[in-house]
Amino acid sequence: MNMRILNLLLPISALLLTSCSSFSGYFHNLTSDDREDLIVYKTDKPYDDTQFDLIVPPDLITPNSTNMLEIPDYVGERGMDVFTVDTQLDNIKIIRSGRDSFISLNNIDKKIIWSKLSDFWRSEGFRLVQKDYTLGSMKTSFLENLSEAQLGTVQRYVGRYIPLLVSPETRDSYSTRVIINDESTNILITHYGKEFMSDGDTEFRWQNRPRDPEFESEMISRLFIYLGGEEAQSKGYSIVKSTGVRNKASINIDEDGLHTLFINDIYERVWPEVITSLDTYGIKILSASEDSGTISVSISEQEPTDSSFLSSLAFWKTSKNVDTFNIVLISNQDGTLIEIQNDASLNFTNSATEEVIRALYASLR
Repeated sequence: MNMRILNLLLPISALLLTSCSSFSGYFHNLTSDDREDLIVYKTDKPYDDTQFDLIVPPDLITPNSTNMLEIPDYVGERGMDVFTVDTQLDNIKIIRSGRDSFISLNNIDKKIIWSKLSDFWRSEGFRLVQKDYTLGSMKTSFLENLSEAQLGTVQRYVGRYIPLLVSPETRDSYSTRVIINDESTNILITHYGKEFMSDGDTEFRWQNRPRDPEFESEMISRLFIYLGGEEAQSKGYSIVKSTGVRNKASINIDEDGLHTLFINDIYERVWPEVITSLDTYGIKILSASEDSGTISVSISEQEPTDSSFLSSLAFWKTSKNVDTFNIVLISNQDGTLIEIQNDASLNFTNSATEEVIRALYASLR
């Protein structure tokens, strides 16, 4: 009888011993107030260490990355001060237009801001899967959102105490673009979401969900603080309030079939919105000059991977040819005019340019 009890207690003891090391972390997750936030991407240890297949969600293909220039971490290794408000971080502010926002600060060394952005995304638990220093663009991996804000009341309590029964159904990725002008540097963040949902038949798979400006605003705010925003605010720097401008876009088609887009807003606000919209729709930006108002883009053949709302707008993905053209922004007293031109600075139109104009209209109106 005693032997039977001993045989029963041994595996139970072993289970308890192996559980002790992770119990403190588990208890931390149960009682963490962070899970009440809108976005929660990591717990008390590096988030990537707790995941199995989150580098690329199921049914997705890892995109090719040029990694044209990797910036070394020599600044951090030498204990140098990368940012202080008194020296290099000057006039940092968040510019808001409607629900969209971006960070603007006085010009600094691009290598410094690039290094700080890389560190910021790592501190949020993300890996960088695409980095293009020349274009000033980087993109993160997809991570699950552990926030309880997306759960119902029952799911919230069940998920706290039996987390295996309630798994997050959304994953997020972000692209960051650095735009350097003559007098300022703008930082734009674009959100990409995946949602585990039915494909209409019997299968469940990860599908695109629409861009969420609230998620972008949250990450913009976190980056603002990371770059020294709190210190900047204490020294009198401000967050620019929303303009509240809506229904501001209109499409014009002339007698020759040329499509133009008019935005009833100033050029300085329209420019970053156009860049963000192009990133959202997956249009490759070859170059962008805010001084001349010219954005050179390339649209190449791609097979659509889902039937989401965004992919339904991207008719250019079925094109069999590579189209390269310029999106030109022209400022006037009434607002900003957007035209499509070729390399000879002549307006022209085809199916791809028309769909780009329509996509920008859907995003900017």
